[in-house]
Amino acid sequence: MTAILLVEDDAEMVSLLGRFLPEEGYEVRVVGDMASTLRAVSEFEPDLILLDIVLGSEDGRDILREIREVSDVPAIFLTGRGLESDRIAGLKLGADDYIVKPFSLGELAARIESVLRRAGANNPQHSIDAPNMKFGSLEINEQTHEVRLDGTLLELTAKEFSLLAFLAA
Repeated sequence: MTAILLVEDDAEMVSLLGRFLPEEGYEVRVVGDMASTLRAVSEFEPDLILLDIVLGSEDGRDILREIREVSDVPAIFLTGRGLESDRIAGLKLGADDYIVKPFSLGELAARIESVLRRAGANNPQHSIDAPNMKFGSLEINEQTHEVRLDGTLLELTAKEFSLLAFLAA
């Protein structure tokens, strides 16, 4: 199951995403500060990080800088800071995407899938270590959430993938 680390201190956002992301087939761990985030990156080994910029007295940009010292795990900023200069700075810092609050859950799910797809395609660690299931010409990659039929990549939603993986197991 794809693991997402949610770095957020807003209780409503934690509640919303804590319900939504598992429904989409993701395992979620929530942290709210730099120390917990850095510990979770090494222990939980997330496939993706969703990171708020404003975290009480801490700055999510500083947290991402620290993460980038030890990991290239994909990261998406989820923040209320919507100025163009903020978005550009976040992307230049190393975020893979930048989503301004409020956002639609459908768009968030699509952006997560997109970032994970790109990370899986470009990250040899994911493709080498990924557990695969093969059934004739159907191949299911649980690490990257890719499904191929006769070598052709099929586009599935997270729910469709979860159901297929469950039935195949």
